[in-house]
Amino acid sequence: MYKDDEYLPPKSNNKRSRTHKSRLGKTSFSCKVCGKVLGSKWTLEKHLQIHNGQRPYPCDECEKSFSCKNHLDAHKRTHTGERPFPCNQCDRRFFNHQHLVLHQRQHSGEKPFVCKYCEKAFPCKDTMLKHQRAHTGEKPFPCPQCNKCFIDKSSLSKHKRKVHTKEPKSANRLEMESDQLLTVTV
Repeated sequence: MYKDDEYLPPKSNNKRSRTHKSRLGKTSFSCKVCGKVLGSKWTLEKHLQIHNGQRPYPCDECEKSFSCKNHLDAHKRTHTGERPFPCNQCDRRFFNHQHLVLHQRQHSGEKPFVCKYCEKAFPCKDTMLKHQRAHTGEKPFPCPQCNKCFIDKSSLSKHKRKVHTKEPKSANRLEMESDQLLTVTV
């Protein structure tokens, strides 16, 4: 993407950052963890909070906290019910702009994210990345309790709820398990 002579050595003590000069002469900063390219050192530092677990913006109505103030602001709308982003093609409204953009792709049929293995197109980058993991076999989300790995965060969360929580099983589930035991032992 960049020629060797366009690479600039890091100007900060942040070993994760790399700086590049774009073809237009603007300096950009790329995250060494995920490769995302950002426009300034400040936005890179804010972005790195996602990777290092810093969440300095707590919600005053629940126990959640966020790495970015705009994520907190969008979250607060889930408490108030405010949905300030209307779709111009239907009656739906959204609590953040990104959800509106994703929704509008349903109307337009736009699928800007293409799998590099099979060329299948997707409206959402995260969906495309998850799909690509099916090709590579990558499972980058390990369970901290048993080290089983998963293709995405939601699969890991589901696993942790089902396998590692100490909630009592429902009576219906206990009945089903005892029926299965009876059929296995008979």
